[in-house]
Amino acid sequence: MSGVAVLLHQFRFDQKVFWRNPAAVFFTALLPLIFLFMLATVFKNSEISGLDVKGATYYVPAILTLAVISATTVKLATNLPAEREAGQLKRVRGTPLPPAAFVAGRLAERQEARRVKARAGFDEAWRTFKRAGKRAW
Repeated sequence: MSGVAVLLHQFRFDQKVFWRNPAAVFFTALLPLIFLFMLATVFKNSEISGLDVKGATYYVPAILTLAVISATTVKLATNLPAEREAGQLKRVRGTPLPPAAFVAGRLAERQEARRVKARAGFDEAWRTFKRAGKRAW
């Protein structure tokens, strides 16, 4: 198998593992949206002091940033040590999979999660700004 084929295989495997884990899906995809709905609803008409913006306008990009960072950096940094402690990385080293393909597949999977989360966040931001009667961009 070529390097690109191995990378794509690892990417597909990591995607399957992610979407089959309900806790990972909840904390990566749904929890930031729940925070967004709660904060934007509670503080939608309040003024942010010193910025002259409404609460919904302020919280949408903040929660979107939280979601994107959580979907990429935090998940990668917490999952690798957990897999090492569980002995899963030793099992991967026992296969013919090159370590570079393993890491590249993991990074590609996290970037795909970031892309999906950013798209969902931008769609929600657009709907929030339209409801507020303002143009988003």
